[in-house]
Amino acid sequence: MDPGSGRDHNPIVLSPRAIVSKGIRAWKRIVYPWYVRYPGFIRRPEPRFRLYCVGLGKTGTHSVANLFKEHYRSDHEVGAEMDIRMVRAMLGNEEPPMDPVEYIRRRDRYLRLEVDSNNLLRYFLDPLLAEFPDARFVVTIRDCYSWVDSVFNNRLARRISPGWKSLRALTFQTEGIPFPPEEQVLADRGLIPLEACFSTWARENSRTIGAIPANRLLIVRTDQLGDSLDRIAEFVGVPPEHLDRRRSHAYRAPKKFGLLEQIDQEHLIATAERCCGELMREHFPEIRGPKDSIRDYGS
Repeated sequence: MDPGSGRDHNPIVLSPRAIVSKGIRAWKRIVYPWYVRYPGFIRRPEPRFRLYCVGLGKTGTHSVANLFKEHYRSDHEVGAEMDIRMVRAMLGNEEPPMDPVEYIRRRDRYLRLEVDSNNLLRYFLDPLLAEFPDARFVVTIRDCYSWVDSVFNNRLARRISPGWKSLRALTFQTEGIPFPPEEQVLADRGLIPLEACFSTWARENSRTIGAIPANRLLIVRTDQLGDSLDRIAEFVGVPPEHLDRRRSHAYRAPKKFGLLEQIDQEHLIATAERCCGELMREHFPEIRGPKDSIRDYGS
């Protein structure tokens, strides 16, 4: 350090991994949206198949993308900032930057992904189903208790962009839902009421599953993802050995806060039953409360 100037003359040295990470973030936020608006500058081969994973965030979408990466063009939430702009406009009843059908066409023309794992694509199911009649869809689904727990952990442990923050405000419909006394720990942390969380889980899963024809849909429980690779491979029509079993639990939460354990359990179970009971009994019949859920998976 120069004592006269107070400046440190030692340069900041970034690791190769940090440089690559910064480059990828810049591409996703700046370059990708430009190419979506003006496609055709980069030509990629036609996909051999199209698989979309459209489960909610924190249900294993990252893991599904990783399963296929070694042998196929597979990625997770590519160009999310542009997707967010589109979805935010549609949910807010505003004019989107581009017609959704044209957006999906251009997006596919540029990316040419074979496995596109992106929870935001559940808002584009109608154009995806119509434009790509041979495409197939995986919906990863996680039990409501571990999903809400993971959402809370993620909100407290990770910094998110303003775009994601504004989209979450539209997705989790909290207007008119107060914090009961039993949920004061959530209010103190700046989180959202359980009813809003559980209602979002039930509403979004039901809407997504109901929108996809049965012959083009595969539902995979997050806790069974590692044991479902043969079933996934058969559904897609690829050799099972092309799926990387070592990467079936990616993007684990960096820290767990245990907030659900700090809430009155009778209140927690009653709220979950009121909002999610029917769907939970259909897909998780053995789970009667938070103690039955399995929380140690990736997303």
